[in-house]
Amino acid sequence: MASLLASAYRNVMRSKAGTVLAFVVMTVLSGLLALAGDVSGYFGLLFFGGLGVVYLIISRRPRRAPVAADDSGIVSGTHVTLSGANRYTTQTVGMVFPGRQGFALAVTVGSAIFVAAGVVFVVVGMTSTMESPGLTPSVAFIIGIGAVSIAFFGLCGVLGLRSLLGVSGGIALLPEGIYVQAPAGRAWVRWQDLAGAYVGYTQGQAHIALCAKTSDAIELSGLNQRLHGLNRKYFGMDVGYPGQYLHVSPDTVVSAIHYYWQNPQAREQLPDLRN
Repeated sequence: MASLLASAYRNVMRSKAGTVLAFVVMTVLSGLLALAGDVSGYFGLLFFGGLGVVYLIISRRPRRAPVAADDSGIVSGTHVTLSGANRYTTQTVGMVFPGRQGFALAVTVGSAIFVAAGVVFVVVGMTSTMESPGLTPSVAFIIGIGAVSIAFFGLCGVLGLRSLLGVSGGIALLPEGIYVQAPAGRAWVRWQDLAGAYVGYTQGQAHIALCAKTSDAIELSGLNQRLHGLNRKYFGMDVGYPGQYLHVSPDTVVSAIHYYWQNPQAREQLPDLRN
């Protein structure tokens, strides 16, 4: 029975509608607690209600300007390269699909708000335990929400801030392979080591997934490296790039990847495309 419930939960949480429903249910339950006079209900309303609003804002489909295709029918990116790509390739020029810093700013600001709220939750909960000895379920709930908020949104904020202040993000197609500069770290895979590229969906949000022929045929750094085993085992990919971070649609990038992957002569011309 437990396994069936866990499976149903995973299926619901994979969709945007399921996630929104979960926030609505938790917000309603928190409201009922608040009406009953339980102080933890007010914190639940703030946390789950606010988190649901932020999720809807961040997960909305971005407005993207129409882009033109070249003679091959492939939409091109900026013909430059991404910072750090020279660590993996001798080529200094390639086709780049740059990331959206505006989205990173929204993630950073939203995360900062929830980290601050988490700190308030923890402080209020700890103050309550000092005034009234003993950890009641309501106080434990408040402290738990605060701790989760600080940990989760703290990580999101760091990744968002890194995208704003660090190197520019995006996906670069180079003659030797594909280079990814994502908020969660770098990725590099050579064309001959690529096993597949596709657009995947998690909770209704699109991401570009890259798969190498073997787990050691792709070079990763940062959080991407730490999550490599989980991504490969449970999601069938070695690395993913959030579609929300791109100026163009993920399908456009995947189409370009497949075009150059299947046309060695075309990718040899990538350094000259900006001329």
